[in-house]
Amino acid sequence: MEDAKLYIYFLERYAQGLHSESEHIQFLNWFDHLDPIEAETVMDQYAQISAKYESVQTLFPPQKSLINSIEQRLDQLSEPERSGKSETRFYLGFLRYAAAAILILAGTFAYFTIFRKKAPEVASVKMVTNDAFPGSNKAILTLADGSDIVLDDARNGEIAVQEGIRITKTADGKLIYSSEKITDDEASRKPGIFNTITTPKAGQFKVNLPDGTKVWLNSLSSIRFPASFDGPVRTVEITGEVYFEVAPLMNSIDGKTQKVPFHVSSADQVVEVLGTHFNINSYRDESATRTTLLEGSVRVLAAKKGQNVKSEVRLRPGEQALVPARIKSQQTPGAGITVRNVDSEEAVAWKEGYFRFKDAGIQDVMRQLARWYDIEVSYEGDFSSEQFTGFVSRNIRMSNVLKILQEGGGVKFSIKGKKVEVTRAE
Repeated sequence: MEDAKLYIYFLERYAQGLHSESEHIQFLNWFDHLDPIEAETVMDQYAQISAKYESVQTLFPPQKSLINSIEQRLDQLSEPERSGKSETRFYLGFLRYAAAAILILAGTFAYFTIFRKKAPEVASVKMVTNDAFPGSNKAILTLADGSDIVLDDARNGEIAVQEGIRITKTADGKLIYSSEKITDDEASRKPGIFNTITTPKAGQFKVNLPDGTKVWLNSLSSIRFPASFDGPVRTVEITGEVYFEVAPLMNSIDGKTQKVPFHVSSADQVVEVLGTHFNINSYRDESATRTTLLEGSVRVLAAKKGQNVKSEVRLRPGEQALVPARIKSQQTPGAGITVRNVDSEEAVAWKEGYFRFKDAGIQDVMRQLARWYDIEVSYEGDFSSEQFTGFVSRNIRMSNVLKILQEGGGVKFSIKGKKVEVTRAE
């Protein structure tokens, strides 16, 4: 692929989903030996080419077999054989290969690696003992009677029946609630039957609620919901980070057929919606609760349970509402919600299988890694001036993610078991 026309031909075919595995391997072998300036040029050209085929890419998603092979090879790579630097980015041997992998994983995005504005010398990631593997589908289902079912250990098929509701686990690790009546005695379905699904560190899970709403839970998250949505309002409670695709629902109430609203309650806010796609990040160690709207319309009300509403906003697609931590802690009663325009893909990157950062501080980055890889993080030094932009797969080992971050510059890492120490790169 030394001829520029050949690699452009491959990128054109890749953007349309027409490339073969052998062509892809040939491209990766060629790309891995480029110098930093040439590698950046190729990535920029791919960003331009892929923009032409954005609609086609939705029809031809990246080949999963190729993604898996790339992730496996990333985990097998050793330390880079040589080092070098440029003013804006590092594309060392490992990083350039990782960038090519992200080309497969990330589609049309313009950023193909982590980078920062000032890049000092790069040191290797020091692994003292064990590395950390990425998280997986795992969660605990708590039934209304208080019994727990470990979902990652549960067999596929029907795992429980309660008050006329059938709970089924699918082969791809998803939980489905079937709201069909499976008993002739409708009166046997008691009101107020709630279930809770909780994900641990390094866990994620997907569930179809009884009304057909699809829910994705990130690590260290939970959702509490009724086994049957029979009232005038559908209400669920969450912690952590949860993505929703809310299904419309019509009920006959007092002889009238009407839409049933869907409410999502967390410790500091309520989101009201009729049918839409949105993400809520409500981790207690974050500076604010972030509600990001991808489709439809929602109303966000900032409030504490049992207290008056502080303020409310209505979001449009591409907007994000921030309820700051001071409302959570009641340090500033009456404080309002901030609304800003955002790249909604960044908010749901976790759901699609990768980390995505934009001008993020190292503490913001490491909080996400800590939840997904089940690690503890400590810091030594001042990192206030360090910001990272880029994305990387969540399906590779932690040390490889840290290598990509480290080669972005400004930080270095030392791993010892489940503990990661972050220090400044001198």
